[in-house]
Amino acid sequence: LCPPAVSVSSRREAGIVALALAFVVPLGVAVFKRPALPPVIAEELAKAPKGQVVVVDFADFECPYCRLTHEDLEPLLEEHKSQIHLVRALVPLTRIHPHALDAARAACCGELLGKGDAMANALFAAPVEQLTVPGCEQLALTLGLDLTAYRACITDPHTDARIHADRETFDKASVKGDGLPLLWIGEQKLMGAHDRATLQHVLDKAIAHAGS
Repeated sequence: LCPPAVSVSSRREAGIVALALAFVVPLGVAVFKRPALPPVIAEELAKAPKGQVVVVDFADFECPYCRLTHEDLEPLLEEHKSQIHLVRALVPLTRIHPHALDAARAACCGELLGKGDAMANALFAAPVEQLTVPGCEQLALTLGLDLTAYRACITDPHTDARIHADRETFDKASVKGDGLPLLWIGEQKLMGAHDRATLQHVLDKAIAHAGS
């Protein structure tokens, strides 16, 4: 099973010593490779504006290694914001993360209501014990979202349908044995937790390729 998720202040220390079993890829055995490009990723690349790098981020907001990766990836995405086309796919691992689905719904609704990046950042930063329905609602209020619209979105069947579709995209973009974190940066697949230097290197190469 995935190790218990931890608070923001201690998650890096816990990530170094914890062992992720089952579905989440452990820190230290991350894989980065260039396999055959899955059609769903090729489709995302084709949709991106010319010259921009597509980053497909498969996210579970309770996954400790996803949180580690986001901590290093988000500043790089912000630094190269004009050159990045970010696609965040929501893959809550409900079997091992009890708050993951509520967080995924909050992320989906934050995106629909115009605060997708801010909500995702808030969900990754919040202590995992706060990723409950009331806790996510408090994040929505903090971000200035209309509470009536947010609550309607959370209970809308289309929200769960979108999350289900994202899970299907993950299945098509991965191979048997892949877990989270999983990133595609352009045509490069990165599985497992990577440090900022590695992410920077892959992103720089993708940006250079996009501009050539």
